[in-house]
Amino acid sequence: MAWYGSMETPNVPKAMRLAVGFGLPLEPAKTTLYLGRETLLTNGKSPMRHWRKALFAFMSRNAANPAGYFGIPPNRVVELGAQIRL
Repeated sequence: MAWYGSMETPNVPKAMRLAVGFGLPLEPAKTTLYLGRETLLTNGKSPMRHWRKALFAFMSRNAANPAGYFGIPPNRVVELGAQIRL
């Protein structure tokens, strides 16, 4: 398990290398990591105003890529997606 503070940037490959040093049988170069990705749709029936839904969906689309944030190489990631109606 790895712990990071609010001002630290997580680095999953580094944490995996450290885990190998403690005897965990991992092969970081052969490990596949799964990430979730949500696509927000603004045509749902929530009471939220349409402009707020559109703004929230826009901000979600422009958020940083989780794989990049966690330092995961792109060839080790499988993304599973879901569409969510706001």
